[in-house]
Amino acid sequence: MDKTAHTIASEQSWTAERLKDRFAAAGLTPTETAFPRHESPQHPPELIPAAVLVPLIPRQAETTLLLIRRAEGLDIHAGQFGFPGGHHEDEDENAETTALRETHEELGLGGGEIELLGRLGDVATRTGFLLTPVVALLHPPFELTPDEREVAETFELPLEVVLDPSLHERRPHDLNDSSGLIHAITHDGRFIWGATAAMLIALYERLRQK
Repeated sequence: MDKTAHTIASEQSWTAERLKDRFAAAGLTPTETAFPRHESPQHPPELIPAAVLVPLIPRQAETTLLLIRRAEGLDIHAGQFGFPGGHHEDEDENAETTALRETHEELGLGGGEIELLGRLGDVATRTGFLLTPVVALLHPPFELTPDEREVAETFELPLEVVLDPSLHERRPHDLNDSSGLIHAITHDGRFIWGATAAMLIALYERLRQK
């Protein structure tokens, strides 16, 4: 890790208060805006609106992110690493509602331990979804009760890994008869790629801005 990356990744710097201040300074405080319809040329309307929760855990020793490995029996994204979340339902008021509902369904978190910080930019997936990342603090102590039908594993990724740009990769990847470059981050034997890695790198970009 170079000197600049080490400064950005300093765990002493990224307390809960520092994270809240950074999102507030960027104007990315929690929003009540209705769920976007995604009709811009960059995001065609046929994409399915969805949202994920990006949970930052401010532990005493270090700040981490909570990720999951999706169950192998799922039709989409089976076995992949990601954040809790899913597609927008009619009763969901906005992206925050979707992310919190899905997090409760997948991990049993009730919301009292979750403090919303704001959104990152939408991410279009090659599987037809438009994801809105909702960043939040997940305050310890909390208890996870994963739904085994959807979640095979939960784990914590150190924030310092995300804040080290030397670990950010771009790799060729083929999907649905098309090829392209994907974002990727590898840590502790786990290969995190695609939209999840793109959101982690977007979080890095947000936190490094003063």
